Parts: sequence; C-alpha cells; structure tokens
Amino acid sequence: MNTFETQSDTMQDYLNDHADEISEYSEPGWVTQPLSPSDIASILQGGCASGAYMPAAKYYDAAQTMSHYGDDVLEYIEYVTGEIPAVDMTDHSWTGLACHYLSMAVELFCLEHCDLADLEIDDSITDLAK
Repeated sequence: MNTFETQSDTMQDYLNDHADEISEYSEPGWVTQPLSPSDIASILQGGCASGAYMPAAKYYDAAQTMSHYGDDVLEYIEYVTGEIPAVDMTDHSWTGLACHYLSMAVELFCLEHCDLADLEIDDSITDLAK
C-alpha cells in the first residue's frame, strides 16, 4: 500500500467516524494529493510553502496542475474571497504564479474544511474561518 492510499484510507476512516459532524467532503481535482486531517492541520499552520503540500510548492507540479485545472483554481479563489488577488508580475515567473495561486487555493480549501483538521494546538486557526 502506498502513502497516498494510506492517507486516503485515514481520511475515509475519519469521515466515516464523524459523518454526522461533517458536511459532505470531497477534494477538487486540483488537490492532486489526498489530504488527511493531519495534512489539513499542517497546511493551516504552515502553508503549502512550508512543505506541508508539496504539489503546490514544486514549480513543475504546480505548473502541470494549473495547466489542467487553472480555470477551476481561479474560480474557486474568486468564489471564496470575492476576487482573484493581483500579484506583482515582476516578482513571479509563470511557474511561480502557478505555485502562488495553487497554494492559495489549497490553503483556502483547508481553511474551509478546518473542522476536519487534526489540530492539537492553536485555536486561532479555527478562528480564521469565522
């Protein structure tokens, strides 16, 4: 069994155990690595750039994901925040933009599902969702 199957099984077990507490959960296609409760907590605490979600931190992987799901990623960001935040193009390459926006979307997704996070510390994270 590979790591992804293990993480996926862990999330499914968690969802089964807490089905009455959790609204319907499904990861969008642009989340290319299954997220466990501890992954969600790590992303909330350190962001994707901390290494908590490498598909958004690696330029090649982020560019491939944005090539396939870029419109969906930007629509999700706009849906959640009400806008697509502008970035200074002098500070980013095209692949840097892919990392930036994919990381933002994954972090927003985790924030939206913070009730699933395995948070042992820092209630301020859940306060962000309010």
